[in-house]
Amino acid sequence: MSTKVHIRGVSPHAGSQPITLRLNADELARTEQHASREQRSRAAFIRLIYLRGLAAYEREQDRERELRGA
Repeated sequence: MSTKVHIRGVSPHAGSQPITLRLNADELARTEQHASREQRSRAAFIRLIYLRGLAAYEREQDRERELRGA
């Protein structure tokens, strides 16, 4: 099990940019339930899901390019 070290005064997200995301009431409630269950902040959970979705999207795009022969 790895341990994350946080150096005081240096944000672990240095260089990242906050964004605005709109979710309807049901999406927000589901997000909060999952985040709580995983003991993550809402923002950390949303970022995790975004990164997983982005990786899946990029795999789909790669497969489509392969099928087109590009």
